[in-house]
Amino acid sequence: MYIKYQMADVADTYGNMNIVMSDISDAISNTHTSTTDFHQTVCDRTNSLYYGYANSDIYSIQTDTGASSDTGDGTLKIRKKHHAANTTYDYFREIEFKFTNQGTYGLRARMIDGDTYFPVSSGQSSYTVSTDSNYLYDFDASKGHEINMYLSDYWFIIQFHWGSQQVTYGLLDYEITPMDEYVHDYGSLGSKDYYPGVNLISYQKDSFNEDFVTSNQSYCGWNLGLQGYLTNSGAIFDYTQSQNRIVDQLFANSQSDETTDVTIYPNGWRNVYEMQILGGSVHPMIPVSFHAHSNHSTNSAVISSKIPHFYRTTDNIGYPGQQITYNGVDYMNLMLHKCGGITLTDSDTTRNACYLLPKLIGGR
Repeated sequence: MYIKYQMADVADTYGNMNIVMSDISDAISNTHTSTTDFHQTVCDRTNSLYYGYANSDIYSIQTDTGASSDTGDGTLKIRKKHHAANTTYDYFREIEFKFTNQGTYGLRARMIDGDTYFPVSSGQSSYTVSTDSNYLYDFDASKGHEINMYLSDYWFIIQFHWGSQQVTYGLLDYEITPMDEYVHDYGSLGSKDYYPGVNLISYQKDSFNEDFVTSNQSYCGWNLGLQGYLTNSGAIFDYTQSQNRIVDQLFANSQSDETTDVTIYPNGWRNVYEMQILGGSVHPMIPVSFHAHSNHSTNSAVISSKIPHFYRTTDNIGYPGQQITYNGVDYMNLMLHKCGGITLTDSDTTRNACYLLPKLIGGR
């Protein structure tokens, strides 16, 4: 499923903000089935797109509550089951969005595993990456934001952008392993809800869809994390706020000899180029896989597995949500984070890392 929700340039009110998030909720629950179901004033339906539908066995809306004032929070909480979940192994994760029209913290999201939150526990934080106001995404209906939603049985990704600012949230399943069944059956999970997948948060300040920028590039961040995973010592470990090593994903290998970082491959700091062949050039489609990143003595994640139907391609290949057809299959471009820098410690964010996700999988 792919949706492009183009917001119209309407009045900056909490009511209009609520309508946008309600439209997104109704699309995920299949209450909406096309762009014509979106709000006729708040949504620019002519310039919006709607392909496919959500699998109701995988997705459910847990909370859909609008803000009651310009400074109050609205809440949208979505539950995603793992694509391999069944009656025995009911793997799932919840992602909770808070949105405030004129409050301190704007739009933000966190992942919930039943008893802990990622990346931070506080509901009063701009927890895109930290409490720093430079990471605030100002969700203002009058600015004509564009929302791109990539949804399948295997991943849920939603991206908001306007101007040169962009924020992305997602849940990525990895392919199940016998270890995941072991953790579910025998791990000391307590009240945790186990999910064989990766939490994803990305933020680009004044750099979205741009090449090298000199201002605010240090505020670009990309965060990956696990909650409640089995470590190399056999214990259950939570990936918490203190392990939010944002810069490791974009700029370098681990900044410490012992960390609990996780990553995907190709690594975020790596550039991906088109390849020259006889008669021209081609763009790669590199299957993305999830890996433990660290060599921690007791708390390393030990899983390595593929993320289904998720491909890294040439940097800067296209704009967010651009359709790209390869071998007769339509893919949508996900511009996810910055990359660049000529050394592993170079913080220059000179390029835009792009991923290709199928527009439809099995008709959905």
